[in-house]
Amino acid sequence: TYKPALKIVSLLQRGVWLLLGISTFLLAKKFPVLYLVLLYFFYGLFGLFTSACSVLWISLITKVIPQGYQAKFFGARYSLCGVAEILGSLAASIVFKFIPYPTNYGIVFIIVFVLMMVSYYFMSNVYELPTQVKKIRQTGYFSRIKEILIEDRNFLMYFISTVAIILGKAGFSFQVIYAKVKLGISSEQAAFIATGIFISQTAGYIFWSYINTKFNYKKSIEMSSLLFIPAIVAMLLMDNIFMLYVSVALFGFAQSARNSGENNLVIAICPREQDKPAYVGLRNTLLGPFFAFVPLLAGVAADIFNYEIMFMGSIIFVVIGYILMKFFVKLEK
Repeated sequence: TYKPALKIVSLLQRGVWLLLGISTFLLAKKFPVLYLVLLYFFYGLFGLFTSACSVLWISLITKVIPQGYQAKFFGARYSLCGVAEILGSLAASIVFKFIPYPTNYGIVFIIVFVLMMVSYYFMSNVYELPTQVKKIRQTGYFSRIKEILIEDRNFLMYFISTVAIILGKAGFSFQVIYAKVKLGISSEQAAFIATGIFISQTAGYIFWSYINTKFNYKKSIEMSSLLFIPAIVAMLLMDNIFMLYVSVALFGFAQSARNSGENNLVIAICPREQDKPAYVGLRNTLLGPFFAFVPLLAGVAADIFNYEIMFMGSIIFVVIGYILMKFFVKLEK
């Protein structure tokens, strides 16, 4: 079963927020350098525990929720989370505005810890029916990962396609910078970009839930890949603030499909129940470096050439990713 391990790891993940809150109250003013070091340390711990949680959580959810209801569940879950993110951002901004530093950050960290412990309570009460799984290979976890990379061409094609899409999306990291350079947007307009992405993603989760229910997760990933192309084109042709908002809306809408469908698609690709954690873990482990360093490479490309050439290169990578996903990644009927 996945639940016992998930309870331990997710408790550690949530405890990081409590440590952040306590260290902020005790150290932020008196020992700012030590506090900064701890801040990065805790952030690293949170990322580590979150990665482990994601593997166990997606495996648990796909086990306890019937397959016919999974797409609706994830669509509703991500839509509600999108609304909650907007409300949380507004609440945090009020705290930051009226309460001085570092008390404001300490309060926000403690509030996050309390809310996450509420979610922990409900997660702990999820009932998981133990599954008897027949072992096909007597190999360890890491040996199984090696076998997956060598033997499962379907997963390999998915991985290459996803890397190509990540390379194609890298230009969106520079939306605000490019808009400031080309349009001279104000700070208020730049701040609205983040809100616009939240809103478009929330709307997207509802739409992609319908697509996932009617078709499958692969279809939504394919369609979202195509949507990145007009989003990039809008950036290339941007000569007014309206074009910027169109690009932001299209990007947020397309990205919501990948947020809600990526791990589920990996689960669908996985041929055996006992390999689900290995597949999800392998996907997150291999893609992690690309998420971290691709924006840096895009920035270097923009410096060496210019933003327009970088965006055109992004379109090429997105098209490659779409072709690989459409024609080379197969799902069993």
